[in-house]
Amino acid sequence: DSCRDLLCNLYAYAALSPAVVQALKKSLVEQGIQKVIEMGAGTGYIATLLSGTGVTVAAYDISPTEADVGQDYGPSQGMHVNDYHGNAPPFCKVTHASSKNTAMFFPDGTAQATALLLCYPPPMSSMAEDTILEFLRIGGRTIVHIGEFRGLTGSEGFENILANHFQMCTRLSCLRWGTDAANVAILSKIPSVKKSTYRRSEKGELSASLLNCSNCQRSGSKRRCRIARSLTYCSSECFKEHDKFRRIILGMSMIP
Repeated sequence: DSCRDLLCNLYAYAALSPAVVQALKKSLVEQGIQKVIEMGAGTGYIATLLSGTGVTVAAYDISPTEADVGQDYGPSQGMHVNDYHGNAPPFCKVTHASSKNTAMFFPDGTAQATALLLCYPPPMSSMAEDTILEFLRIGGRTIVHIGEFRGLTGSEGFENILANHFQMCTRLSCLRWGTDAANVAILSKIPSVKKSTYRRSEKGELSASLLNCSNCQRSGSKRRCRIARSLTYCSSECFKEHDKFRRIILGMSMIP
């Protein structure tokens, strides 16, 4: 993990192969997406990968990694050293912005043709939740989430919003780091969901389309295995039934 942390700090917390980046672009084009806005962009590495395919991408972060000389990055400006990337040199221009100001980056009538990209949104933070609610309120319909459902990214509130308002369109695999279990998920808003029903805290199970149980493959998962983190389960019964296969996965990782 110490080797991974250095590269995550310098680049990004997700590793995407060229094939996955191209597949992501293809999925966005098929949905009529003309632009991508990345919030919490960090160094701008993922934004740069995607823009390299010809997609128009704008990157924003509450704490851009490159501090301008003479600019106040203190609390009075709502800015501070990036907790995850420090002052690592950015790969593209990353503009200072708060997740609560998401709406200002979508001129009237453009939200439906723009995708919101969230890569490894911080855990135990309302950042992802605040961003997606603002995006929904202005008519946004397409989300690109890179990270782990029921894992180390985002929050329960964020996942509840996805469970209540979105459906999976495309799921792509990230390159894996040890026990990392991240995927690229392209999700679209369920058409029947009305703006008046957008809510912050209502709990909902993740549907099987968002994160299916590793055993039964039918139900939405509630828990992720702590050791073999790519495995998720909907119930204790499925966890027990999957014991033989799970031991094989653990053995491949040299875990007794």
